[in-house]
Formats: sequence, structure tokens, C-alpha cells
Amino acid sequence: MKPLSMLSNIFNRFPKLFFKFIGLALILCLTTFAVKAQDVFATVEVTANRIQGVEQSLFQDLEKKLNDFVNGRKWTNDNLQAQERIKCQFNLVINGQVGDKTFTGTLSVQAHRPVYNTSYTSPIFIIQDSEITFSFESSSVIQFSDQNVAGTEPLLANLSAIFAYYTYMIVGFDYDSFESKGGESYFKKAENIVLNAPSGNGISGWESIGATRNRQVLVSQVLNPRYAELRPLWYEYHRRGLDEMLIRPEEAATLMLDQIPTLKKLAKENTGSFYLQWYFTTKADEWVQILSKAPQEMKKDLVQDFVQMDVTNANKYRRVR
Repeated sequence: MKPLSMLSNIFNRFPKLFFKFIGLALILCLTTFAVKAQDVFATVEVTANRIQGVEQSLFQDLEKKLNDFVNGRKWTNDNLQAQERIKCQFNLVINGQVGDKTFTGTLSVQAHRPVYNTSYTSPIFIIQDSEITFSFESSSVIQFSDQNVAGTEPLLANLSAIFAYYTYMIVGFDYDSFESKGGESYFKKAENIVLNAPSGNGISGWESIGATRNRQVLVSQVLNPRYAELRPLWYEYHRRGLDEMLIRPEEAATLMLDQIPTLKKLAKENTGSFYLQWYFTTKADEWVQILSKAPQEMKKDLVQDFVQMDVTNANKYRRVR
């Protein structure tokens, strides 16, 4: 019997059962689609306490639309299970207003990945971006296309471009932590945003000329062969270090400590590098814990190495005992 004839027969004999079956199948299809469409599990918070004369409901609407945008979009090429979704947080603090619907602010971004066989989650992305300028009103629709990054409204498109850029960067570093250079295609997508980003109207953070610490600089350094050694270290650190710490603690710790000479070399050759600064900002607290468990006879020299490499967090390393 052909499938359509079979369905017709079921409908004629058991109409109520037929509709229940169809309803259940539809729910399962929609649920499956929803899970596949979501690659990140993001929390977006918008704070606008300093803005006067604007209804707070506007910023609540912005927060909801940003959450829907980041969580509802397909960012990767894979169908991730619910437990595989990449956890991240975006905190947008709006601290200025230019005109009726244009705002400025600071965006803080964090992301973590789970460590095998533990409840611990390791930070894989921490950054604060103070070059945030965008427009928004209650009728605004937050959307993004890799093929049309600048959109038709530059200031509104800048908002979606910034969130898309950081989401791709997070996905890139997450994938890099599970497979050596596994995040390459996502860094390329972030680079595409930089190359085609909106401009004018007070927009900044995408430019290459004269910039030392912005979105353009970070992704260009990640992809620059000059830093080629850092990404394999990132993979080894997470996959063969942290992920194996519970089952082979001595081997895992040794592998991680063995990375220090390469980090010293990179730091010496690239003084003031934004990529390296970002790396230490993201990993400083974790390295403090690793150093605290290092052999006592090595600890003093290791601490001094990190103090020299990462001046910003020097006091954290000096507290290692």
C-alpha cells in the first residue's frame, strides 16, 4: 500500500487518532528544527540607567530582541545537541545618547566551555568593547546577513554586526579548543564582518589604520601567521590539558607548563599585542591556579615568567604561593 493510501485509510477509520498523530509529528519536527537552529546559549543583558528621558521599555525591548537574535540564529555548520550549545554572556551598558534614537555604550562579553568529566567550565572568551554606537527604536528589526553586513541602516546594522562578530569569535575559539584550528571558518566569518562593516555616523571599532586594540586588530592577529603557534597551544591546553586533568593529572599539568616557553617567545616577539593581551585576560585566573600546583622548586621562576609576559595581571601571579 502506498503511503498516501495508508494515511487515508487511517483517517477514515480513526480520525481522532489521525489528528493526534499528525499533531505529534508536527511538534517533533518543530522541536527538532528549533534545537538545530540554536548553536549558542546566550544571555544578553541591557542596562541603561544613565539614560534620561527615554522609556525603559525601549531598552527592555532591545534586550529581548538581542536575545532572540543571538539565540535564534544558526551560527555554525553543525547540528549541535542542547548540551553542546556554547554558553556566553553579553552585557551591554548604554551610557550615552546622540539624537533621538542613537546610543553609545560598552559591551562586555564572556564565554565558557565545559571541561570533560567535571562541573567546571573554562573561560574561552573575555573582552570589553567601549566602541559601541548604534541606533534603535521600538520598530527596529535586528537582522544580519553575511552577504550584506552593512545593511541599509548603518547604525542599526552596526549593532547586529558587533553581536555577530563576537558570536563568531566565540564559536571560533570554542571550536579551536576541541580541534586544532577547528574554528578557522568562523574567524574568517568574523573577518568578513570587519571588512564589510558599516562606517560613518560615529561608528568605530572596525578600522585598521591607527588602531591597536579593536575588533579588526583582534581577528587579524588571530589569523596572522605571526601568531600561528598560539592556536595549537590553545587546543592542547584545553583538549589534552584541562580535559585530561582528572584522569591523567601529572601528564596534563606537565603539558600545560611546557607551553610557557612558547608563550614567552610570542610575548617577547610581539610586545603590546592585543591578541596576547586578550589571551592573558581570558586565562590569567586559570593560569594562577595551575601555577599554584606547580612543583615548589619551579614556582618562583614560573611566576616571574608570567609577571613579565602579562604585566596587567602581575599582582595575581605574585600572590601564588
